[in-house]
Amino acid sequence: MNESPGAEGIPEAAPLASNAVGEGRLGDYARRQLNAARVDPRLERDGTAILADYFDYVDQAERVRVFAIGGIESMIRDGFDGDDDEAQAAWERSEMAKADRASGHSFLNGVVLVGLFGNLDSLVERLGPTVRDYSATVLADRILTRLRDFEHSAAWPSLDEEARESIRKAAISTVSDQVPDFPRLYGSAPERWERVLTSIGFPPRPGTSIPSDMASTLQDFSALRDVLVHRAGRVDKSALKKSPGLATRHHYSTGDFIQIGRSEYRRYSAALRSVGAEVEARIYARSGVDTGFDLADWQWNHYVGS
Repeated sequence: MNESPGAEGIPEAAPLASNAVGEGRLGDYARRQLNAARVDPRLERDGTAILADYFDYVDQAERVRVFAIGGIESMIRDGFDGDDDEAQAAWERSEMAKADRASGHSFLNGVVLVGLFGNLDSLVERLGPTVRDYSATVLADRILTRLRDFEHSAAWPSLDEEARESIRKAAISTVSDQVPDFPRLYGSAPERWERVLTSIGFPPRPGTSIPSDMASTLQDFSALRDVLVHRAGRVDKSALKKSPGLATRHHYSTGDFIQIGRSEYRRYSAALRSVGAEVEARIYARSGVDTGFDLADWQWNHYVGS
């Protein structure tokens, strides 16, 4: 059992002025974030709520990045207390924190962006089987309804609920097996996602398309993601071939070490988050619901304060 630390010998904090700080002043978004930080909502799901899982991951990744940066910033000091060893250790932490700040928190940015990219892969990959299983269930239920209503199906009323459910599951499995395999994810973004989305019935919404500057941003990070994951952060010929923009737009050469500063993080994260918002918009559009998301505004779709 997890227990909070004992409070013996610790004086109580002075009461705050009414509504000065605390739960009572939380806005809706802050309350949602705090609740999710306290108890991860994904722990209570069975894995079928793929959109909710996707957005909870995005929120957690951005939230923890902000916490990490705050912790780094808190180490930066001008004066150092304690004995010589303690002061030396505090000075060293402060200098390293300053160096990390000077890089725009490049390492942390790369870790979070790689996670956001993988989270998108997961959303698209999980969407196909979800659509297949839902469609198979609907079609199987229609078949069973016709069987039940058919005038010569006198045997159906004699079946108990367990037998009927077994027949239903068998019908769903049979229908599901007839659906061809979905194309696997491969290649550069955004094509790696569009290929799968189109094949499962979620093509671009009428009159919309991914803007060219967003597409090039996704292509660039798709190559950088491979470099971060497989090449220890050093650009190779494969990355330059995958996205020529790394050379023409970002002036990277073979062997260069990647640094992703704050402005680059904003741009890449905005592009990745916008793909997720667009997938959500396409899903809702199938039911005639407009989420209001506009791809033209993609550059503003980054976390506040990032």
